[in-house]
Amino acid sequence: MENEKGIVKLTRKQLYDEIWALSVAGVARKYTFSFFWLIDNERRSC
Repeated sequence: MENEKGIVKLTRKQLYDEIWALSVAGVARKYTFSFFWLIDNERRSC
């Protein structure tokens, strides 16, 4: 999922599955996202 430039690209389905498997906080830590940024973007996508 990470390309040679270190950019992570996930489909909405992949992100959804990872959130259910790990938790939002776990996914934020895994990809070094801000927890609040991830929550905000998930809310906007619905």
